[in-house]
Amino acid sequence: MSSATGTSTLGDDKSKTSRKGSSSSSSSATTKFPVGSIGGRELKKALKKTKNPAGTIQAYQRAHSLHTMMARAFGTTPRYEETDDSGNSHREPLDTDSVLTFLSHLGVSQYEVHKRISDTLRSQLEDEIRNMRGAEEPLQKLLQNCWPYATLVPELRPVLWAVLKQLGPKTPLPLLQVLAERDTKKNGAGLKYAEIWTQLTPLLKRLVWEADWDRRIPEENQAMDIEPTKFLEMMDSTLLGEKIQPLVEEYCTQDTLVMWADQTFAMSIRQRRIATTQRRAITTTTLTTAGTTASSSAVTTASATTSVTAQLHSHANRSGTTQTETTTDLSGSGRAVSKLRHVMGGSATGSGSSGSSTTSASSSTYRPKLLNAVLSMLMARHGQQDPTKLPVGGSSLLHCTLVSDLLLSAGGPLPKSYEHVLALARVLDESVKSGELSDSAVATVQVHLKSIFQAEGIGGTDAAEGNPPGKSGTTETPKDPKQDHVNFVKNLLKQIITEALSAMKKADPQHLFENPVTDEIAPGYSNVIKKPMCIKTIERKLKASRYSSISEWDNDVQLIFRNCITYNTGNSGQWFRGEARRQNHVFKDKILPQAKKLYNVEMAKRSKLLDANRPKKRKATAGVDNSNGNGDEVLLSAKDIEPLPASKFKKRKKDNTTNNTNINQENTPSIPAIASMILADPFVVRLILDRVLRSIKIDLLRGTSLPSAHRSIPSLLQLLHIAQSSTQLCATRGKKYFVPDAGIIDPNKSETNNGGGGDTFSFASLRKITPLLIRLMVESELDRRTSKGGDLSLVSSEIIYTRSAIGTGGDDDALSSSWEGVTGLHVARCLAEGALVHVCQPNLNDTSLALTFPRFAIALRKLSCNLWNERPFFVSLIKTLLKHKMKLAKLTRDEIVSAWLGWFVAADDNSKSSSEGSSSTRRGNRSSTSSTRSMEGAMCSALHENFLCLLNEWAALGNLLLPRDMLLKFANDAVIAADASETLPSRKFVVMWQDCGEDDNSSSFSQVKAQYNRMLQSIPGTNAEEWKKQVGLVKEEKTA
Repeated sequence: MSSATGTSTLGDDKSKTSRKGSSSSSSSATTKFPVGSIGGRELKKALKKTKNPAGTIQAYQRAHSLHTMMARAFGTTPRYEETDDSGNSHREPLDTDSVLTFLSHLGVSQYEVHKRISDTLRSQLEDEIRNMRGAEEPLQKLLQNCWPYATLVPELRPVLWAVLKQLGPKTPLPLLQVLAERDTKKNGAGLKYAEIWTQLTPLLKRLVWEADWDRRIPEENQAMDIEPTKFLEMMDSTLLGEKIQPLVEEYCTQDTLVMWADQTFAMSIRQRRIATTQRRAITTTTLTTAGTTASSSAVTTASATTSVTAQLHSHANRSGTTQTETTTDLSGSGRAVSKLRHVMGGSATGSGSSGSSTTSASSSTYRPKLLNAVLSMLMARHGQQDPTKLPVGGSSLLHCTLVSDLLLSAGGPLPKSYEHVLALARVLDESVKSGELSDSAVATVQVHLKSIFQAEGIGGTDAAEGNPPGKSGTTETPKDPKQDHVNFVKNLLKQIITEALSAMKKADPQHLFENPVTDEIAPGYSNVIKKPMCIKTIERKLKASRYSSISEWDNDVQLIFRNCITYNTGNSGQWFRGEARRQNHVFKDKILPQAKKLYNVEMAKRSKLLDANRPKKRKATAGVDNSNGNGDEVLLSAKDIEPLPASKFKKRKKDNTTNNTNINQENTPSIPAIASMILADPFVVRLILDRVLRSIKIDLLRGTSLPSAHRSIPSLLQLLHIAQSSTQLCATRGKKYFVPDAGIIDPNKSETNNGGGGDTFSFASLRKITPLLIRLMVESELDRRTSKGGDLSLVSSEIIYTRSAIGTGGDDDALSSSWEGVTGLHVARCLAEGALVHVCQPNLNDTSLALTFPRFAIALRKLSCNLWNERPFFVSLIKTLLKHKMKLAKLTRDEIVSAWLGWFVAADDNSKSSSEGSSSTRRGNRSSTSSTRSMEGAMCSALHENFLCLLNEWAALGNLLLPRDMLLKFANDAVIAADASETLPSRKFVVMWQDCGEDDNSSSFSQVKAQYNRMLQSIPGTNAEEWKKQVGLVKEEKTA
């Protein structure tokens, strides 16, 4: 190698000398240093004359080595390896100064020499480090020695990275904590060792995140009574928190996801399917591979992204949306979930890259500590939500949707403690994709919730006492038939393939295909074979449960033999090709048939066993769903629906969910709190509310069942209560738990009234609220039939006049008095909102809406202190009202506007203070925030913004529906109503308008101002100026 280097350089010098005409110097140099083509010809001549070619080549190499050339250049006598009298060989010492002088004559600088030597030494050291497997102690000593120099000398950092990569999980904890230190010179804005951090492997970064999390949030702090806001700040200050928060924001602010999450009261099943499947097109597939069948790893994690993406594709085509547009809309949330999975240790492939051919999720699973940390941050974020907004929170609760997405898209098995909550997420996800909540799904959800809450010490004796006769207080772990079948198949394949691999090893006495092939063993192997495979690799995949069928294993075995034949070409590889074909014949003729036979026999036995234990098929009854959506019979039905026994507050019993001793170290978050977040998912809440309203309309209105005896309504209401209490569970980090009552009643009030949470008023308020809600729905139906154009209009003109007075002021007091004492019942408010949206759907007699809308408006004002921030309700209501288009009657328009302006006025002081006290109790340590928020009115609220949005949409339909003068009048009324709701001068309309800049999107008033600007831009300038003078904007600008 050295002579080759000298040959090239001296040959170049020779050509340069000949171009200058110095033929004599060139001739002497060539004679003294026969290199290049001249040296080659000289060697050929010597080989023709010799009888010992090998000896001649060795002698030529010694006589023409770089060492010999330098000795000739400096006039010294070269000495080669010699042996002294004692038999020890030694080499001639080399003078480095002479070598550097010689290289300088060749045009090589000393810097290049030193750099080449250092690079070579460093490369050799890195190779030795990579070969030091299992040598933990020497690597840690090397790490200790090289750390001080690597932090100062960038050229030595590759050695540090090689050591850290080789140590992997065995990297010392103190070093991981040092890597997480902040740069004090930048006020903690960056890492102290940022340059070292950037080149760390993903595994080492995760280890640093875990070490930093354990240091900043130790386990004992989790048990302390830390204020929720402060605890959230502690988590956000960690490296993991800084990494996670932008991804969570990216997911929760994705436009399409926000739009569908805010439409809580979607009417048709098709609308709900489109709205809910869009959240599922996330991690592993794109529209280009939507039709590809998911592999076994996807079955392991129950992540049905492929089928859902295909559904989304079909919905997009029906609505005229192209594949590219749909992918663009969903790419934001998909990339966010993919990145979050990568942070926690899962695969990050899929949704973000175009042209991806990935067909299944990666088998890599989450690191338990990181999964627990991420879920803890999402829980803390949920604990900061205003409980008065629940259970309908819309897009503000998309972090609950993210919890389900992360659990369902895991790349492998989750810790044992997540067993029931994962099963709960699967059941609800199937309902979300189908667009409706079946009886079977409700019963299955209740079974999992019983297991979750009782495992945490909730319900214990109380639950047992509350069970019906013949049922014990404990609940067995529910079995998912599909998952149980998948687990059986995987265990069976492990046994069969393990025996088959033993037979393959016996058929391969030379161990040709047992271990991976490297480039050291087979030069250039990685360049020829792009997908290597061996028996060891198959064993690793088998251990990770990557095989779901015999054919998948057969494909990998065939890949082994095919790779061998592909690489070993020519005469030199003839034996290897023959051996590969021989062993392949043995595999196909003996091993594979025997494996298939065993598999078929065991599967036949299992099929007979399942048939024998399968319950008899129930007769189909009205309203009862006996299928799971795939045509398969289910084990649970409407008869199995039963509410969970209500319980008082109890402290959390740690580590009751599992016997795993590592759970305490992994700091598992509260499983009941996670379950309540999954129920608070806006896509799940939409299904529950729709199911309750449909049950009321179909069963209760027809007198089929009383509320307390209904087969599903109490259980559905209890699910809504659990979703509503999720903020309280998350704010306390699950230190206290309770199971809400099935009726519409505040658990805190029940606890107060019963001296610490004894018996609850079971169904008490349910019997009160449900008849009132039924009355509204019956009256709305009667309004439709008795109004002009209805089938009873001709025979009920007097009834029309009498009943019209109820909603127009005559008997408002009587209607209001029937709703007294129901303020703060948030679930009832959500049901009333959903019922109003359903009533506002276009029908053949839209004039009845002028009578119905005021009644619902009064009920909503009584059910809530204010409706200022009910964004999902307003978004759904506007979308429904706009379906009327130009057919909406002016009388109906005026009633809607009058009711909407009435919502700007909060409830009376007594109701307001009572509700605020209740909210303050639920929020715990957030009393200061609650008091500040109570001083704010409706100026910057969703009520104000959506009212202007409705006016602008009506105005866009034409002057017949909303003339220009009425538009300005209604806008002026909105300004007056908003000002009246504010007590602080700084929150008045004119002040807020001036403080909010044109491009200031950070202001809470920016969205409201954008709607006003939209209105002003749609009218002539003179009208706009007159309106500004009317509300005081122009006057204030002149004064300024």
